[in-house]
Amino acid sequence: MRTATVRSFQILCLALVAGLPGFGQCQTDADCSPSSDVCQVVTCNTTTHTCQTAPFPCTDNDPCTVNDRCTPGVDSNGNAIPKCKYDKYLCPPPINPC
Repeated sequence: MRTATVRSFQILCLALVAGLPGFGQCQTDADCSPSSDVCQVVTCNTTTHTCQTAPFPCTDNDPCTVNDRCTPGVDSNGNAIPKCKYDKYLCPPPINPC
């Protein structure tokens, strides 16, 4: 029985060192630890099986706002959440083609 336990441990160690998927690497987003920065999104790259971070998307596609950005916020329960902020930009009035 002891030999089987030692052998299983050796296989596990080799898998961790080799970086085989399923052993210390992500398979889905749930396998990744969340970022302490709510404005960073952590996802699993299923090709490389590594966790990666990216900025929280705050683009509103409104030509009358600039400096689209994420700032830490708090929901009604006191939980940290990402909040998008935008600066208003005075858009020129439309040109009348007539």
